[in-house]
Amino acid sequence: MEPAVSRTVPAPHQVNQLRRSVRWNVLDEDLIALALANSLSVFTIHEDGMLVGFCRIVGDGALKIHFEELMVHPDFQRRGYGSRLVTEAMAHIHTAYRTGCRVRLFADVNRDGFYARFGFAKRRADMPGMEMRL
Repeated sequence: MEPAVSRTVPAPHQVNQLRRSVRWNVLDEDLIALALANSLSVFTIHEDGMLVGFCRIVGDGALKIHFEELMVHPDFQRRGYGSRLVTEAMAHIHTAYRTGCRVRLFADVNRDGFYARFGFAKRRADMPGMEMRL
């Protein structure tokens, strides 16, 4: 059975373990704790107690929301976990925030197609990143 996406806020060391697994830099755990506390929402997938998927949304909760840090542990990639995290986060965004709110993200090179499936579109060349208007 597939593990569920939850809103459980992970411990900072778990976030760092996941960051390390996807070859992102390890961050100060006090800063991670503050970032998690200040996030609008956090979405996670755990398997056998291990954090294997993570993303969060940040922003002012009215005009601008940023989709941040989508990570799936390499051993669990290609199982649809990333898509499930984005789907859950976007369902929450559509429910919790009003029409007119801008949802933005910065994606790695060649990841546009992944995010386009969820309604994101590239911005103009002189405005890097992607966004979605609800």
